[in-house]
Amino acid sequence: MILQVGDTLGTRYRIIKELEEGGFGKVFVAEDILKFDSKCVVKQFIQPYDEESEKGKKARALFHKEAMILCELENYPQVPNLLAFFEPEDCLVQELINGESLLNELEQQTFNENQVLNLLTQLLPVLREIHNRGIFHRDIKPGNIMRSGENDKLFLIDFGLAKQVLEFDELLEKDTNFKVPKSTNFGTSGYEAPESFSSPASDLYSLGATCFHLLTGDSPLYADERSWTNVEIEVKRETAVILKKLFEKELSARYQNAEEVLQDVKAIKDIQRREKIDFLLYLLNSTNDRYRKQAIDDLAEFGSYAGVAVPQLISFLQEDDFDLHSRASYTLGKIGEESVIPLAELLKHEKLEIRRRVATILKQIGVQAKAAIPQLIQALKDNDPDGEVQWYALIAIGEIGAPAQEAIPVLVEKLKDPKPGIRAWALYALGRMGDLAQEAESTIVEILHQEAFSDVFIAGIEALDSIGADTDEMVVTDKETNITIPVREWVLLTREKVRKAQEASREQARLEGRMIIEWRPALSPHTPPLKDPLQFRKSITVESQEI
Repeated sequence: MILQVGDTLGTRYRIIKELEEGGFGKVFVAEDILKFDSKCVVKQFIQPYDEESEKGKKARALFHKEAMILCELENYPQVPNLLAFFEPEDCLVQELINGESLLNELEQQTFNENQVLNLLTQLLPVLREIHNRGIFHRDIKPGNIMRSGENDKLFLIDFGLAKQVLEFDELLEKDTNFKVPKSTNFGTSGYEAPESFSSPASDLYSLGATCFHLLTGDSPLYADERSWTNVEIEVKRETAVILKKLFEKELSARYQNAEEVLQDVKAIKDIQRREKIDFLLYLLNSTNDRYRKQAIDDLAEFGSYAGVAVPQLISFLQEDDFDLHSRASYTLGKIGEESVIPLAELLKHEKLEIRRRVATILKQIGVQAKAAIPQLIQALKDNDPDGEVQWYALIAIGEIGAPAQEAIPVLVEKLKDPKPGIRAWALYALGRMGDLAQEAESTIVEILHQEAFSDVFIAGIEALDSIGADTDEMVVTDKETNITIPVREWVLLTREKVRKAQEASREQARLEGRMIIEWRPALSPHTPPLKDPLQFRKSITVESQEI
């Protein structure tokens, strides 16, 4: 039965739209009625030849092979998932990729160098994976590459011509340059490698032809020296070298596997990144304030790669211009570990405001701030009257966790601090040390009697649990219900009440058109849970359950 719009395949997939019809069959959009009418693709094979002829047998084998290969690549990113295969109806059902093919994009405009490098960066790992499984696509072209409209990810589709070579798996592990005879003469003229066998290099040739077409708008059938001269005008020399080596007719001169190409593309991207960072460093010295601030913001996007800018950013951090030092703070935090040692030195700065800024950034860097542990410990004794330096230093030490175990004695001292926020975060940091902080157990138990039903009490119970103390039999009497319950359950119930109250407050503000701004949320006794609820609940004793 040849499917039509309105038919249902296998009592599950309702055909709603015909996409295309070709020599080998039809392609439809369908709804999965057992999955909330989610959309999928149905491909039905229609025999174009005599069923018993050599061509007819090959055509059917190709269709069955596509289903087998999609099954083999199940859940691999950037290849559509096979959802079902109906042999009697000659139909396969696969994931629908919402978006457009690169051929459709090319009809609007040709690609630039960055777009082609992005294409290579996304598709080469896909080819590396399928080649390692002994699979060759054999029909890579702009029409068989889809861009998802949801996340801009590229998908390789239509494995109808693909060849899988299970019998060569062992050989493939040893040598990626092995050759496999072609089993058909199907393919797309201009994209198909000139050699008479399939290999990783033949797919790479098709990828090179695709890049040439996208860059120039010209069919790869008509690539000549003049067209390559035009390509070399449009792209950097290093990129042109990669493209020509991909699209090399002589097999021995071509790339032999996807990993080789990936390494060369990565080198190009490194060059581009360095050029952009060098330009932004130049702008940091501009007399135009707007350019300087924009350059600081742009450097944040490069993360650790922008480490070369740290000295200048450190100098901006010490400026009185609020906008300038705020931007520098954010970017130093994004750079991360490269910023830590210069920042740690500033924790000794004579200006209180600068010490506060530095402690805030180190708290943002978190676990990567290990090199600043000695200075963070010293900062726990800072004379800041509002306690901000100590507060953020505590959070940073807590995020670092066990590597900062030398801070434990000072953290125990902080449990006597008059500020409840300092006490709560000291407990959080001790909990992050795990059983290394067991020496603090008796002190924590002692202060819990003075902190009953507070945020500090919650942090203390969670800290005791994390360092390995037995809290299973600890109970509390709830003030609202006057019911005695296990302390673990009380902590979980209290955290859940706070969470729901916050959600309700935000929802009410949204309904009233108000905006909630959480000013310095870290400067409070509200610490995050040290464990997820299920892990924290773990074992409640029989005695506790009966209370």
